[in-house]
Amino acid sequence: MCEDCHKTRERSDEEYKRLINRLNRIEGQVRGIRGMLERDAYCIDILSQTAAVGAALNAFSRELLAQRDRVCRALMAELADQGVELCPFAALSDKQLAFLEKYFTSNVLP
Repeated sequence: MCEDCHKTRERSDEEYKRLINRLNRIEGQVRGIRGMLERDAYCIDILSQTAAVGAALNAFSRELLAQRDRVCRALMAELADQGVELCPFAALSDKQLAFLEKYFTSNVLP
């Protein structure tokens, strides 16, 4: 396995806060579902909330993908132009990115 496959990425304070806020809302939704189960809520109401959690996770994934598209792809292109050999797992092809975007937008596999 190559060394570049385990890199980290620093995020701006704004990016970090947006992502953490999304995760906090998702965490609250999941706790709410647990409370619904504990109170023997109607299954349709619980399913409605689980769908909302799924949509929130997809929104989180879309945000990560958008950040990656804006920042990481530009950086990888710059490194490639400088002749730096990149790990094959570091870059997603345009086809793979389109697949992920379509999945996280529609929540239906193409």
